[in-house]
Amino acid sequence: MTAIESPKPDINGDPPPRRSLIGTYPNHWLHSSSPPSFDLTRPSPPEYALPSPKDSISLSTTTTPIVISPSKTALVIIDMQNFFLSLYLGRPADGAGNNAKKRLLDTAIPAARKAGIQIIWLNWGLTDEDIEDMPPSTRRAFGFEATLEGQGKNKSLPAIDAHGVNQAAADHFMQDKNGVLEEKELTENGKPKRIYKGLGSEVGPVSIEDGKVVDAGRLLMRDTWNAALPPALDAAYKEGQGLKEKPDVWIHKNRMSGLWGSSTPCTEFLEQAGISTLVFAGVNTDQCVAGSLQDAFTKGIMTSSLEQLKAIGTTVVCDSGDFATIGKYKPQDATTNPSLILAASKKSEYAKLMDIAVEYGKDHGKDLDEKIDSTLDRLLVEFGKEILQIVPGKVSTEVDARFSFDIEGSIKKALHIIQLYQDIGIDKSRVLIKLASTWEGVKAAHILQSEHGVNCNLTLMFSLPQAIAAAEAGAFLISPFVGRILDWYKAANKKDYTPQEDPGVKSVQQIFNYYKKFGYKTIVMGASFRNVGEITELAGCDYLTISPNYLEDLYNSKEKIPQKLIAEDAHSLDIQKKEYLNDEAKFRFDFNEEAMAVEKLREGISKFAADAITLKGILKEKIEKA
Repeated sequence: MTAIESPKPDINGDPPPRRSLIGTYPNHWLHSSSPPSFDLTRPSPPEYALPSPKDSISLSTTTTPIVISPSKTALVIIDMQNFFLSLYLGRPADGAGNNAKKRLLDTAIPAARKAGIQIIWLNWGLTDEDIEDMPPSTRRAFGFEATLEGQGKNKSLPAIDAHGVNQAAADHFMQDKNGVLEEKELTENGKPKRIYKGLGSEVGPVSIEDGKVVDAGRLLMRDTWNAALPPALDAAYKEGQGLKEKPDVWIHKNRMSGLWGSSTPCTEFLEQAGISTLVFAGVNTDQCVAGSLQDAFTKGIMTSSLEQLKAIGTTVVCDSGDFATIGKYKPQDATTNPSLILAASKKSEYAKLMDIAVEYGKDHGKDLDEKIDSTLDRLLVEFGKEILQIVPGKVSTEVDARFSFDIEGSIKKALHIIQLYQDIGIDKSRVLIKLASTWEGVKAAHILQSEHGVNCNLTLMFSLPQAIAAAEAGAFLISPFVGRILDWYKAANKKDYTPQEDPGVKSVQQIFNYYKKFGYKTIVMGASFRNVGEITELAGCDYLTISPNYLEDLYNSKEKIPQKLIAEDAHSLDIQKKEYLNDEAKFRFDFNEEAMAVEKLREGISKFAADAITLKGILKEKIEKA
């Protein structure tokens, strides 16, 4: 950051405003002190605006502790090479690059060594092949281009550094020892002389200590003086090379970012070493360091597995009634069921919601049973209300499992729940009604979607026939279960399954591919997981509803999450289309052919019903005491 002053006062004779270049031309901001403003249009510096190091703007920063795992962390030192740091090329001893060098040697490198953190020296190291494959705009990096203008002998002329890193080299080239141009250098064939050096160009001879002259070599090419480390850093690197554990690594790069493109030597090393947290240091922070940092995020190296999952395009939903744990993971939606509400309702912090529900229920019902039902409905809605204050999307609220085989009863209960939400100011668009994926549940969802505009989540789904019928019914979303399918196969076959072999994972993959093949809009939301591997094998699924314990695991992990489910890939699959919505007999027969699905659906309905009965028992006691 360099301050520049206009030599002329303003029209009133007041001192000129201070104008400061932030960054380096032509990628700079122009700051003016009067009125305070920033100009981001990258204006050309005025003729009088020669940079002066005597003035600067100080920006305050806040130090915040960050907890890292040393075994999974690397200190990446970028571009600390002679070309950018050497005093013999005119780099200032008190400039940003050499100040960074001092801090690395005094603090960062010793601290990393002590903590057992891997050190990576990521530096320019070009080959002729790199130069040949490089776009012209990239080859111009860190070269300078100067047009000599002016008239007459001994007229001093400024040079504008095109990349901001070699002003001194440009000055040295353009001026003689007295700081003036010789007449023969002023023009070439009567025209202004243009000087250019880019990557791979000859830097030329450089005078170093004791009058010694070295050939600096071609600009940032491998094994040249200009691409080597300055002596103190070179000594630190060689010391690190000799370490028995985690010796320092030197990695050549051929672009500003060392992590650009699909794969680079740096990317490969990080993956092999299991490194997921990077601490960056170096020169050219606005270009090479910033580019490497951005590409690290893009590749998922610096982001949690949870954020990678979201970045792939999977909407993360929290499967919990304990809304106190939801906000940390920033899910889009949340799902609940009687079992989750029962578990949450036993916690003291939710007593207030119980009290609100009981107060409502005791005045709504002809007898005790109706009052208990009203209390339960209101409790579900109160939990949903609290959750919707945390998530930006929707909450799923389940219809009592005893209506799983009752179309009219399911519809009536669903509309009652929607009305309760609307009574407290929550629009139905933020609510999904959960129904069991029985024949009756599918038909109820069809009517709710088509006639009432109520979005449904068909749950307890264990088979493709259920999924096909739900899509034909126009269900907003389905919840095919993963873990419960795995449970059944492990018990039946007395064997364990890897995530890739997991029959629950394969079931969701089959449903996902069917939907994408035939263009169904119903959202596929994988549910009921037994391990993180099941979740990562479904990366790319529309939605995944995940319990807080697995959300925490993903939140704390930096493991790379590749996309496994890709909608476009399903278009070429050979899949037979089936229809069930208007053929109850065919649906029941095909569903009945899958023993696992039949057993798990029955078991799921019974468990939800049992938990609802337990919850009603708790509410009954509270109503009787109210």
